[in-house]
Amino acid sequence: MATSSTATVNNLMFNVGPSDYYTDEFRQVLEDLMYYMRNTPGMTTAFNVKPQDAWENDQDLYGYLQNVVGLAPQYHWVTMRVNNLTSPSQFGKHIKKLLVPNLTWLEQQRSAYETSSTISN
Repeated sequence: MATSSTATVNNLMFNVGPSDYYTDEFRQVLEDLMYYMRNTPGMTTAFNVKPQDAWENDQDLYGYLQNVVGLAPQYHWVTMRVNNLTSPSQFGKHIKKLLVPNLTWLEQQRSAYETSSTISN
């Protein structure tokens, strides 16, 4: 039987998504595809960043993506990289537009990565 404090802690937890997105190996696959993502029509969607939102989330790209854009955590790192940022703390009032990758395409890449990992093991 869960106590009320346990239930409260469980309510605060959120799903960070598939673990592949956090591995160095899959991130290298995504890095290898960056030029394609940045330069192929349909691979990204541009979001205008409101000055107030940029100010409120200064040096916190992941907070902006989570709270303003509503983007799931597993896509935060690749979104940062598509925008030529190397740290979430580089986000701020100087950012006027962000590119968000095509999430369906990203999931297809993850599926292919999982398949190739399974075959090679």
